[in-house]
Amino acid sequence: MPPLSEFNVFWLSGASCDGCTISVLGDTSVVPLEALLTGAVPGLPRINLVHPVVAAVHGREFIELYERAARGEMDPFALVVETSIPRRLEQGGGSWAWMGSGPFSDIGAWVDRLARRAAVVIALGDCAVYGGPHTSEESNPIGAYGVEQHLGPSYRTSLGLPVVHLPGCCPPPVLAATVAGVLKWVQGDGPLPELDELHRPKFAYPDVADMLDEETG
Repeated sequence: MPPLSEFNVFWLSGASCDGCTISVLGDTSVVPLEALLTGAVPGLPRINLVHPVVAAVHGREFIELYERAARGEMDPFALVVETSIPRRLEQGGGSWAWMGSGPFSDIGAWVDRLARRAAVVIALGDCAVYGGPHTSEESNPIGAYGVEQHLGPSYRTSLGLPVVHLPGCCPPPVLAATVAGVLKWVQGDGPLPELDELHRPKFAYPDVADMLDEETG
């Protein structure tokens, strides 16, 4: 893909505490989010973040951005999911965690619609990766699960990538660095960040055995 001037990041929250959002907004690590949002990182495009909490637009104008992405009018884009995916209730036909209105506006439907076109899908935090506390069938009626379980283990993005996992409650401050690494790879300016068997970036989640080997020499 040729160098990009802009890159869209669509964010979905819902059945979560928004702690991952708070963590990302407060990140002052190697690649601050503000640097990506203002296009201040050399060689990388400016990030257009479409986020339910910090969006510059609201109401129908806000939802229309997601609708345009689902229609293929905002490519390429990344999808960041900060929520577990509630299953529809078996009785009554209802569902939990909606964004907007209409028959395809629950969070699971949004994930389905956007994941079909996304260049990269990032499950951010334990709720999105594992389902979080919402997975308990006995104590929580929504019976939610993680993004990869929802999409299926064979799911791949439009660029052939699996769901990238950034677990933790809240996860370490590595979202911006992960997005930056993927963008460099997309533009042919570096390797794809290596993922471990759990689809976590190895630079952010080093293997404990490797760490012990390094410490012992």
